[in-house]
Amino acid sequence: FQLRYLNRIKNLVTLDEPTKYIEDVIKYNSSVTVGKLITRSRRAEFFYQIPSTILGDLSNKKLLIIGPRNVHELYLAWLYGFNWENIKAIDLYSGHPKIIPMNMHALKFNDESFDCIVMAHTLSYSEDTERVIKEVGRVLNPGGIFSFGCTFDPEDDRWIGSLMDGQKIYNFLKQANMKILLHFPEEKKNALGRNQTNNKFNAQKIDKDLIFTDQFSL
Repeated sequence: FQLRYLNRIKNLVTLDEPTKYIEDVIKYNSSVTVGKLITRSRRAEFFYQIPSTILGDLSNKKLLIIGPRNVHELYLAWLYGFNWENIKAIDLYSGHPKIIPMNMHALKFNDESFDCIVMAHTLSYSEDTERVIKEVGRVLNPGGIFSFGCTFDPEDDRWIGSLMDGQKIYNFLKQANMKILLHFPEEKKNALGRNQTNNKFNAQKIDKDLIFTDQFSL
């Protein structure tokens, strides 16, 4: 499946008129895509496991994938039960017809368009993390799931989003009218030998029409 689009990966379509920072993000991530023409890792799978449990039957749910790099993650979503026609994906560059070149800071979708948004390993590259989360909250349906990961590396002098710790992410989610369903922090050393925390979140947009008998939420 991935080999079908080999020629497109070698001739990526990129975002028009990016900022200098976004140009750097494109340069780095596209080099990873071109350098790994076939993706074997299933590390993004975690971000589909929780939504599939909460949302139940995914065949009629609309999904947006932000930053998949290539078609591999779209196939993961399809295998978990999302209908292929209901899967949309965006990235700063595209090597597949279903991946639309688009900036996550300014999503070109109507309000409340998706039941699930997955951003497996993309938020750390954001230029304005708060703005991205606001955009996600805007296009997510009430009761919809936002499943994502973000790396906190306080010594990172390249990627702005990596300077956002878990508390800041939590505050941004709350401001975007979301409640936390899961937070799983994982400590590791990165390729540069620095300690970093990989925060994995599942958040749900609050449905104001749904009243719980128990009002507790994280």
